[in-house]
Amino acid sequence: MTFPALPWEFWGTDNLSIISSILGKPLFSDQCTKNRTRLAYARVIVEMEMGGEYPDQITLEDGNGVQFNQKVYYELKPIA
Repeated sequence: MTFPALPWEFWGTDNLSIISSILGKPLFSDQCTKNRTRLAYARVIVEMEMGGEYPDQITLEDGNGVQFNQKVYYELKPIA
C-alpha cells in the first residue's frame, strides 16, 4: 500500500510500522521509502485479511495533536 503526500515526520521506520498496523500486519517498506529517495509517497507491504476492510483513508495525529486524514492506496485488493 502507499501513503501519498505523507508528512515527513511520519517517514521513520517505527512511525510507518505504527501507521501500517492500523490496517494490518506491516512486513516491510520498499527501498525508496527506506532511503527517502521518492518523496511523493511512502510504500509499505502489509499483510491484511482477505475479507477485511480496506479504508481509503485513515486518521492520523501529528506531534502537535492536530488530526488529519491520510489517503491510502492499495496496489492489490481482493475482488468482492
